[in-house]
This record gives sequence, structure tokens and C-alpha cells, in this order.
Amino acid sequence: NEKFIKNFLFYQELQKIQSENDNIKCIFTLTQSDETDWKGSDDRIDEEMVVANIKNIPDNIYYICGPYEMMLMISYILQKRGVKSSNIKTELW
Repeated sequence: NEKFIKNFLFYQELQKIQSENDNIKCIFTLTQSDETDWKGSDDRIDEEMVVANIKNIPDNIYYICGPYEMMLMISYILQKRGVKSSNIKTELW
């Protein structure tokens, strides 16, 4: 997956943070690419992905950065799963 680093902002930094902290899990998903040998996820973030990858969903703090529609959708999924809105931080890019 090293050849795909160029597709992700802060890939190496996020990998380092994850390796130093058991409470952080990075899941890289490449939804638009001409690459045919990508072995990671190619799905958009949805409720199924959230449930499959996050333990104790209501008990965490979430930082969501991305397009407005994506932030709204993920915030909705998290609140539907019991996360307080005060535990959802967003940053538009």
C-alpha cells in the first residue's frame, strides 16, 4: 500500500499516531482511483463501516474533517448510535 500514500493527506503521520496509541485506529479508504491493485477499502464511510470498526460508539469523541455533506452524514450516523453532539467535532475542508 506504500505506493498509495500520495492519495492520503498525512498518511505517514496518521500511521505513526496510530502505532503510538491503542485508542486510535486508522482505516484508509480510496473511493476514487484508477489504481487496480489497491488492497484497502474502496467504500464510502457509512453506518455499516462505523459499526464494524468502532467499539463503544457512544463513548468516544469524534473528529470529522471533509466535505460538508460527508460531515453531516457521519454526524447523523453517530448521533443515531447515541453519540452526544458535543462529542462530535468537525472541520470543513
